[in-house]
Amino acid sequence: MQILDGRSLSAAAAARGNDLLEMRVASVASTHLGPGRNKLFIRGIADSSFVGPTQATVGQYWGNSRITYSAPDPSLRLYDVERVEVLEGPQGTLYGAGSLGGVVRVVPRAPDLTAFGGQAWGGVQAVQHGGLGGDGGAILNLPVAPDRAALRALFFASTDAGYIDDVKRGLKDVNRVRTLGGAAWRSDRARRWMDRRYRRGRPEHSWRRCAICRSRGQRPDARQFDRATL
Repeated sequence: MQILDGRSLSAAAAARGNDLLEMRVASVASTHLGPGRNKLFIRGIADSSFVGPTQATVGQYWGNSRITYSAPDPSLRLYDVERVEVLEGPQGTLYGAGSLGGVVRVVPRAPDLTAFGGQAWGGVQAVQHGGLGGDGGAILNLPVAPDRAALRALFFASTDAGYIDDVKRGLKDVNRVRTLGGAAWRSDRARRWMDRRYRRGRPEHSWRRCAICRSRGQRPDARQFDRATL
């Protein structure tokens, strides 16, 4: 298993999504067909470069929830993640079908029960003979009840500048890609009591994802748009 530490990722690196995995992990490859069409492969095990009705050879997980079956790579931005695990396959014993090549598991960062904090980032880009783009986002960690419950929220948005013009329809930068996403987590500390011995047991930490959504796509006039809600 290979692990990519999320704390070592800058905002610029996290914005690359699974393209970053291909750069950092030698066994991971992508078809590079574009947003909404990419497929991931591990160890070179592939069925086809195109998305079809059959199950994928790589299982992709957000925490303990699988997010793809026969769908293309969602290319989730790796903002505010604890780590990314890449397990070379076959992993059918632990993860079931669709993990012949391996598994990519993104583990989000849990809320901090004790400290208030956050961060924000932003950037701009320009493409020669193309348009302007940029990205930005913010993370907030808010203890609701100190040492007992906390809320963590993430929001980000970006625009990848386009450079292809549709001359016949008079449209410019039709390959522009806009991304909008966010996530929220709630965490609490549950305490167990040992009634027979009249003493308090060791506290347990539990947290869960309340909601995460993202939408990404090219301009509608380019006739390409994809949306995923997890």
